Amino acid sequence: MADKLKRYKAWRTSALNEISSLQGIANLAKTNKSQHTLFKIRYAEIETLRDEFMKHHNNILVSLSSDPNFELDQENTSKETFLESYYDIRTIYADLFENSLQLNQTVENTNSISDNSRIRLPKMELRTFSGDYKEFPLFIDLFNNTVHNNGSLNDSEKINYLVSCLDGPPLALVKMHPLEGPSYATAYASLVKKYTNERFRATAHWNELENCSEVDCENPISFRHLLDVFSENLSELRKMGLPIDEWSFILVQMLIKRINPEMMRDFERIHCSTSIPKYMDLYSFLDKQCTAIEASAFSFTSKSNKSSDTSNKSSMNFRSKGKGNFSKNASFFAKTEKRISNNQCPLCQSKHLLYTCPKFLEKTVTDRYNLCKSLHRCFNCLSNMHDIRTCKSNVCCRWCNKRHHSLLCLMEKSTSSTPQTQTSTSNSTVGNTPAAQEVATVNCGCGFTKRNSVVMLATTRVEILSNRGNYHNFRALLDPGSQSTFITQKAFNNLGLPKYHLSLAVQGLGETKTVTSSGGVTLCIKPYRKTSPVFTTDAVILPKICEKLPSTNISIQKWPHISNIELADPNFNCPGQIDLLLGADIFPKILLGNHLKGGNGEPYALETVFGYVVMGQFNCDASPSLNSFFCKINYTSLENNIKKFWELESVPDVTCLSLEDKMAEDLYKMSTTRDQSGRFIVSLPFRDSPPVFSRSRCLAIRSFLALEKRLQKQPHIYKDYCSFMREYLDLNHMELISENKVPMKSYYIPHHCVIKPQSSTTKLRVVFNASARDPNELSLNDYLLTGPKLQRDIVTILLNFRIHKYTLCADVQKMYRMILITPDHQDYQRSKWIKPMTPVAPGTLVLIKDVTPPLQWTLGRITTLKPGSDGISRVAVVKTKNGTLTRPLVKLCPLPIEETN
Repeated sequence: MADKLKRYKAWRTSALNEISSLQGIANLAKTNKSQHTLFKIRYAEIETLRDEFMKHHNNILVSLSSDPNFELDQENTSKETFLESYYDIRTIYADLFENSLQLNQTVENTNSISDNSRIRLPKMELRTFSGDYKEFPLFIDLFNNTVHNNGSLNDSEKINYLVSCLDGPPLALVKMHPLEGPSYATAYASLVKKYTNERFRATAHWNELENCSEVDCENPISFRHLLDVFSENLSELRKMGLPIDEWSFILVQMLIKRINPEMMRDFERIHCSTSIPKYMDLYSFLDKQCTAIEASAFSFTSKSNKSSDTSNKSSMNFRSKGKGNFSKNASFFAKTEKRISNNQCPLCQSKHLLYTCPKFLEKTVTDRYNLCKSLHRCFNCLSNMHDIRTCKSNVCCRWCNKRHHSLLCLMEKSTSSTPQTQTSTSNSTVGNTPAAQEVATVNCGCGFTKRNSVVMLATTRVEILSNRGNYHNFRALLDPGSQSTFITQKAFNNLGLPKYHLSLAVQGLGETKTVTSSGGVTLCIKPYRKTSPVFTTDAVILPKICEKLPSTNISIQKWPHISNIELADPNFNCPGQIDLLLGADIFPKILLGNHLKGGNGEPYALETVFGYVVMGQFNCDASPSLNSFFCKINYTSLENNIKKFWELESVPDVTCLSLEDKMAEDLYKMSTTRDQSGRFIVSLPFRDSPPVFSRSRCLAIRSFLALEKRLQKQPHIYKDYCSFMREYLDLNHMELISENKVPMKSYYIPHHCVIKPQSSTTKLRVVFNASARDPNELSLNDYLLTGPKLQRDIVTILLNFRIHKYTLCADVQKMYRMILITPDHQDYQRSKWIKPMTPVAPGTLVLIKDVTPPLQWTLGRITTLKPGSDGISRVAVVKTKNGTLTRPLVKLCPLPIEETN
């Protein structure tokens, strides 16, 4: 939750900076006509900028709504600042263009000037499109109604409007075409073609559903947002024709995972069934619950606003001071005190939390402890519902890290009263250095070197170029003792620049704390409110550089030597956040020759390209303590460490081939080719020249007759066998050949079937047995090289699963049949098979045709079946009224079973 809140605030700050930059351009445009074009182009983004600001501002309010220390006035200040700039810009735009445009149109109508002589296009409020597939249908409908289908606009005007309302990838797509009138139709068509992709649009809606995080159902704003996301995106998917109603089970599971268990238990009490709940039933239940929570939250907010007026100044000071601790426990304390919200505060009898009570805060630590003990309160969360032994809070004291509330810690007074002096990271080296760089230094933002003496570090205001081409304002610290430039993660997020990988660690004194960088970034830096010079440097990204500099406000009224000079940081004497640390890589480039020296006990003013920076030692009446730190940065090569790990754990890829295996591989390398379709053509790996198999045909015929006799006893297996062979023929994996002539160099392969009833795909598989041999001969496999093993060992396969994040296991259907055999060796893969006719058996009633005139059909019944003269065909002995006849099966016409009676 804290990370999301930081992102929302960073985005809101970015919107504030952009509106401030646009306001500066608007003010220049009032007096400088050369800025009008730039102002118009930038003004087209103002509505999008306003929508982004309000979106992030609302998200911040939602995130802070569960915080008991939430202060609405502070957040409203940012909103008022933005809206003041927003309406000021709109007022300037109306004065410069809209009013003058109406005057010009009036003059043009008076003088009867034609529409073609217009100088300024009419102002249209267009929606900006940045590449979100979900927003494209609404954008294109509005654009078509306003511009595309407007007959009063020519193509040159339309393409200007199209460019002005696009941003990001869509703008880059349109800019690929010449920005001229004739190119409008092509640019418009390319934009519509890309962003009307229904697959991408549906994926965007589905991703928004999946990216929803778990919400606290006690928070009505986040709860309602979750329901709205599901409702809106599912509605869009339904409009696209997707079967949303069939996804009920999936949607129920997705929604269940995003609500808390208490709400789910309430639903199960109502549903109370073993059947799968419908999505609409769950959604209707949650919608009713959310409505009830919204109503109760509205009532509670009204009451809490009245009671908040009773808080005094000491309570406000304590909340601001202890914000870090309470923000971590806000949700837990809110849930704990919710159970006792109807109870009054034991001290002031008001309805508020005990740890926010002004009277409680005014007491000493010992008195607070004794009071909690007498009231039987938990010493960790101050709840009266349990004691510290059963407290479920995982957060400890922020002063001593022990298990009790921070308000009950004896170290609170001494710790909180100690001034915090600041440090900066310095003396670091960025580079591919194999060894770690270690340098120690004392750097204090407002450090104390001796009694009543303070050292001031130089700060300046700079502007950094963002990914959108705008410059953002940041506060930087100048540190010539640092060999690196650093930037905070917050500032980096505001810029939106791409970062590169950088592995290093920053440690504090005595290695008490280690800060790991999240990468590096290339920055373009220029002075604040100036156009030049511009510096380019690489910076290391850190979560935080230092605390606010200086630690306290410093009076500069007695320093006359800096009163009439341009300061690089006008507020250098006021505490402020440090976003950037400029090291020795930039420091020599920014120094100029002049420097101003004050009197005794006054700091120096050094002239830089940013202005004068104030640094050095000066006298101070305070005598606080000194905190000294040093920075150690260890540069380690992540690639080398990972390389060593894999080298240690890798399985050696050593292949040992025998002489025959090497011969087989060489043969395939020399003889393997590919046809026009890309299929491989290989030859059989004979050891020597192909031999002559004289008895393979007889062996195949005997094997087939025995197989057929067995299959006739199992008709269902016979049927599957015939289907398997028929598939071979239909797929052209084998072909019929003529028996008129048998080549000398050929081989007939016997075949049989293997049955696997438990198989889900192929229960019967035909096996061609090239190892079958006649007693007087060798088999085909005896003359072929075996070749190396193609399947790896199971140990190697399992170990290789570590190499990739995702693995794929697949079965290529009929893989080996996709490989063709060279025509010279195809005759070595012959088989015997007769395509069966309608199944007949002894006792079957058939029609038989006489072979002599009058050639009429005679009814008969099969008595026996026997092989033909060729040893492979079959003939039947049929008994008719004229006697017993012998005919081939192919010349018989079996009658249906019902006709045999």
